[in-house]
Amino acid sequence: MKPIEDQSLFRACKILVLCGGMWRGNIPNWPIAHQKLYKVFLRGAQFAYFFCLPSLVLSLWVNVDQDNEKAISVLKNITFVVVIFCKMIIIQSRPVTMLIEAASEKEQQAILSEDPQISEIHRRHVVYTEFVVKSIMLCTFLAGLAYVVGDLYLANEFYKLHPNAAPTDPKPHSIYFWFPFNPDEYYKIALTYEFVHIVQTVIYNGASHAVVNSAIIFVKVELKILEYEIRHMMSKPNLSNLTPAQLMKIHIRKHQELIKWVCKFNDSFKYIILLEYSVVSLTLASTLTEILQGIKMVFNGIFFLLSTLSLFILSWNANEIIVTSVFDLSDALYHFPWYELDKEAQELVLFMMLRCKRSLNISNGPFGFLTLRGAVSRLKLAYSVVSVLSR
Repeated sequence: MKPIEDQSLFRACKILVLCGGMWRGNIPNWPIAHQKLYKVFLRGAQFAYFFCLPSLVLSLWVNVDQDNEKAISVLKNITFVVVIFCKMIIIQSRPVTMLIEAASEKEQQAILSEDPQISEIHRRHVVYTEFVVKSIMLCTFLAGLAYVVGDLYLANEFYKLHPNAAPTDPKPHSIYFWFPFNPDEYYKIALTYEFVHIVQTVIYNGASHAVVNSAIIFVKVELKILEYEIRHMMSKPNLSNLTPAQLMKIHIRKHQELIKWVCKFNDSFKYIILLEYSVVSLTLASTLTEILQGIKMVFNGIFFLLSTLSLFILSWNANEIIVTSVFDLSDALYHFPWYELDKEAQELVLFMMLRCKRSLNISNGPFGFLTLRGAVSRLKLAYSVVSVLSR
């Protein structure tokens, strides 16, 4: 049998968060010395990444009047870095860390459950979560790899065409950072920092998507387990000594706990989702415009796929919570033999059905709630922007 940690919904996202140096919670299996070293790594890696922001701003300032193409490229990089940096800050906040730790403890009940159906519901969603995280990470890695390989190819071609190039001659760069030295003269140092930045971006972006999706899928798992328990409420031998009213009160409390958890999730993650949702249309539109212009076709093609995939996976998982919290729970309550219960239990069933009319939603700030329809509207908006720009 696998260890409990390997059966967790949050296993993949915790690995990514740890690799990115963003985990602020306890690491119980690590010696104190290792934890201190990890904190040093955490601060060092994030400081190195934060350095890119003022460097990009200065680069934009230098190029805005000299080279419009470079300035636009730098502006896109600034937007992407700001979004990722904001995600990093939110993920490392105390409320998010506490929320993930509380969810990890809660899901142990499903992992250790004696009911094979509950364990199976949880296991299926663990497999699904890992598939989602791996898919997003694969696309993110391929996009980063395409970016790096493309620029290495340009650098190699430059030296082939200019074998006698002077150290100060302009050379191709993957990202136009500002450096306190001449990046063309110290080309290898500049290129190394640019590639390290790309690797960090891949890890941080993948980790943020993994955390949000894992937390949303956790809510879906808890709703599915609650639905199963309601359908089989009267057939559980370990609850046979309780009255129907007492059983209903247990499940109403579980439902209320889930409602509170979703509220806490929205309070903790709403800014991450709002950032993602706000810039996705602009990101898709700019990427599609570059594809139509034949600029970095491989990278932009993979990046467009990544952005679309991330948007629809997030919206699908959020939409599933709406469907499960309204239709699946209501269906379980209706098909439960409530007509055989006493009056008090029937009133509790009715009370819970009335509450199920209000769906549990993942907040998207001023844009409302995350739904599949909203994801399609973002895609349509991106197409509209491309149509306007191409005229």
